[in-house]
Amino acid sequence: MTWDAIRECETRGVRFGAHSLSHPVLSQVSSTSAEQEILGSVQRLKGELRNPSSVFCYPYGLANDFGSREVDILRRGGVSHAVSAMPGVVRPSAEKEAKPQEFPWRIPRFAFDGRPAMTLRQLLIA
Repeated sequence: MTWDAIRECETRGVRFGAHSLSHPVLSQVSSTSAEQEILGSVQRLKGELRNPSSVFCYPYGLANDFGSREVDILRRGGVSHAVSAMPGVVRPSAEKEAKPQEFPWRIPRFAFDGRPAMTLRQLLIA
């Protein structure tokens, strides 16, 4: 998408969050590069959009793809939450069960494929 197309979507209520500048596996780059990738993408969105989301999506978000270093960078950068690629659902008790200082930056990703048989009850029990 072009920035103009993204800005047009934003006028229609779509929000965009940071994802990194060049899509690296963050745990495999230096601390300086990780900080540039994360904070650079956050700042770019702030410069291009009126109301960017404060939610970050890890470019690769499995357990070994990011860690406490990346969480610290996100926290310093004013990011409120981060979505991982780890499968799962968020239950009301999830925040209490997780490390409280890291939960908002390790939200699992749930893939919904649109199957009619998948009910809200199934989602909550999964």
